[in-house]
Amino acid sequence: MRIVFLSRVLPHESGSPLERRFAGRLAELTDLGHEVLILSRWQEELPELRLGKRVEIRYPFRRFGAWEWPQALPLLLQWRPDLIHIVDPGLSASQRLLGAEASVFPVIEGLRRGFRRLTVPHILVSTLEHDAETWANIGARHIEHHWLSLRPSLENLSRAANRTDSERVRVFLAGTDAERAAFFEKIPALLEALGLWTNLEVGCILDRSTLSRTDRQKLLKWERQAGEAASRLLLIPKAFYNEALETLEWDLGIVAGLEPQAFRRWQETLAMPLVVSEAQIKHGPEDPRVMATVSELAWLEQSLAASQNTALREAAWASIQEGAHHFLQDDATNRISRLYAVALAESASPS
Repeated sequence: MRIVFLSRVLPHESGSPLERRFAGRLAELTDLGHEVLILSRWQEELPELRLGKRVEIRYPFRRFGAWEWPQALPLLLQWRPDLIHIVDPGLSASQRLLGAEASVFPVIEGLRRGFRRLTVPHILVSTLEHDAETWANIGARHIEHHWLSLRPSLENLSRAANRTDSERVRVFLAGTDAERAAFFEKIPALLEALGLWTNLEVGCILDRSTLSRTDRQKLLKWERQAGEAASRLLLIPKAFYNEALETLEWDLGIVAGLEPQAFRRWQETLAMPLVVSEAQIKHGPEDPRVMATVSELAWLEQSLAASQNTALREAAWASIQEGAHHFLQDDATNRISRLYAVALAESASPS
């Protein structure tokens, strides 16, 4: 299949996490035999990109504006794609309204009406914002949220599985304050667990600077009361959690207690054994990273207790080493391939 990507994100193996993810996804597509053309925006200092044999890139856009389609359309028609794949990395409302991505819908509809014998490509949208309604209003019929989500790469999984042994168990408690209701009030329970298990270290996303004065005073009081245990509670500002995940060695992640949308996001991000809650395992395919299942009501206490089970942790790491990375890659690759097939069938059928 010949696929044209409209993307402000470049496939850069040494770039941002999203740029690296895009590069990896394109490699998977070309391994399946697809041919790819990326239409992107010209920049004064373009990074050096290592593109595969079946990947081309052109820069017809300067500002990625709707008014720039007269320069981009000849490239699109000349290349004769089977499908157009839009990448939405988190576009603003104005970018969606005035951008080249949204305006491709009336462009393609105009081609469909004006050239009835022309095979007009269908359009698929990948967005990280879970904002299907906005794209549906623009005209998109095929919208997905998984293909570019920052699932752990093979490199990260391999590095994590070969971590150095330590007597300390480092746990990442997934979820921002917006994703975990009343999380701040659970900090005393966290500190109590840290006092009980002296080998335990817990990292969570919480920025002291965003707390109210009252909450900052509460936190200081709790930390003073906890003594040494408070030094093993790692409060990670939201802006730096990606760096913390990549640079620190984590033994497991807790995604239990999260609502479905937040659970899926973190499940797709963490390259480590996972503790999930009962309701979460009822949806989606079996995940080899799951090391323990806990109740919905006592998810925090039971998750921290599960972290102390060395046999469960090692069994989950063995699953990762034996092929969990194939599950993670194939799941998203197969999903996008099915969407491509559906969109291609619709574009080939008479309207």
